[in-house]
Amino acid sequence: MRWYRLKERLSERYVDWALFLSSYSPLPILLAVRLYGLHDCGAPWLVVLFVGMMLPLVHVLSDVRFVTGRDFRVTRVNGAAGEVTGYIASYILPLIVIGKLIWTDYIAYGLFIIIVGIVMTRGELLHINPWVYLFGWRLYNVSIDDDDRYYLLSKREPRINSIIHAKKIRNRLLIAE
Repeated sequence: MRWYRLKERLSERYVDWALFLSSYSPLPILLAVRLYGLHDCGAPWLVVLFVGMMLPLVHVLSDVRFVTGRDFRVTRVNGAAGEVTGYIASYILPLIVIGKLIWTDYIAYGLFIIIVGIVMTRGELLHINPWVYLFGWRLYNVSIDDDDRYYLLSKREPRINSIIHAKKIRNRLLIAE
């Protein structure tokens, strides 16, 4: 069976940014709710921004079905909940807005997203995504086969010495079938 990675169909950078943008896509919705009643025109474009941040992920996930998975033997399993805690802290920013925003505040939010995006894509933190949890998936830190370490997105907790069938969607990220 031929096993090729998603990045052979889509560029790795595109996949990285799709994962990153979708992970922060709830922020425009939170900001729109926060600004409701304070601004007359802000909320609609924030909803459009949310959709624009989600579309690349939809594209990547629709392409995953064409990737051939393979079997892996799990040799170690750990939860990855600790890594999620630091990520959640970044969601506080739009919620601490006080009063009416001016155009420079929007520029500051945009720069914040760009800086966090660079840090997350270069720091290999793209596996942290609220949509994973909202749709019933969990994130695990696993060792497979010859002790290679991966992050695994799965709806079921893998057991040590079990065989999982998974697809590789990034350098160190697997999604269980």
